[in-house]
Parts: sequence; structure tokens; C-alpha cells
Amino acid sequence: MAEYSYVYDSACSKLACVSENEASFLHRKIFVEEEYGHLNYRCGKHIVDVGGNIGVFSKYAAHRGGDDTIVWSFEPMPPLFKCLQANVRDTDKVYNLGIGHTGRVKMDYLPNYTLLSGYHASLNQNHYEKVANNNSVDVDVKHAFKSTQYEVVIVPLSMALKPIVESDGMISIL
Repeated sequence: MAEYSYVYDSACSKLACVSENEASFLHRKIFVEEEYGHLNYRCGKHIVDVGGNIGVFSKYAAHRGGDDTIVWSFEPMPPLFKCLQANVRDTDKVYNLGIGHTGRVKMDYLPNYTLLSGYHASLNQNHYEKVANNNSVDVDVKHAFKSTQYEVVIVPLSMALKPIVESDGMISIL
């Protein structure tokens, strides 16, 4: 059984997500406001999304790049990776890996604010509390920073993209 829910856009396209509010925010920024609309999605066959989260950018890049484009997405957090898998095309490549120095590291997964998940993410809680207080923002920062740790595999980008390099493939966007 899936550990995620779905949100739907105006075209009734579904988007698997952990947080419906966060998915709606990402969808609005990427698809509606086209924050990445200025990029050239058709100058090569491959588009790389490092830190793919739930795959909103990957889905957008696939749409903009067309059927001949392959999106390579990397997301180390298991709950986000499950959503990413559900949100991309069968022809795209998704990897449950982080990008960096080779090894295994513990990363903080923040299910109530997945965009801030990452290496030592929970250490930022005090900073966000100060920002919220200084700006009179009524937000439950402790709730947002409730975290679970996952031990994740990290590989260098050069290793992750080796199949593209060996095939003399051109990368459109990295």
C-alpha cells in the first residue's frame, strides 16, 4: 500500500506527495509560475535532477523536454523516493541515492516540511524559530522539524552519470 496521497492540478494530473500543501506549493511554483521555464529543455537528451524530492521538477522537465528526453532523478530519502517513482514516466531513471562523497550518511527526514530534509537538517530548527519570531510569523517550528533519520547511500555525481558519459550523451540541464 502506498504511503503517500495525491493532489490534482487543474488538468486533473495527479501528483503523489507526502504533504498536500507542500505539493500544491511546488506545483504552483514550477508548473503555474514556471520558475524554471527559462531553461532550455531540448538541447540534449538527458536532464538531471539532483535532490528530486517528490519529482515535481522531474515531471515538469519531462513535459518540457518531450518524449525523447530522459530525466535522471536522485533522491536519498525513502518516503520522498516513493513519491518520485510514482510521479515520473516509465522511461525516466530514478535512483534512491544522494549525490556527494561516496559513503553512507544519516540524513534528517522532515515529513512535515520535506523541502528542508537533508544532512543535519534538524540543526536548523533554532535558526527558523528565530526567523519566525523576528518576522512575527505564527508557525509551529517544532512540528515542522519533527524528524526521522535515514541512513542513505551517497555517490559522486560522476559515478551516477557514468552511463550518460560513456554513451556520449549530452546533458541538457543539471
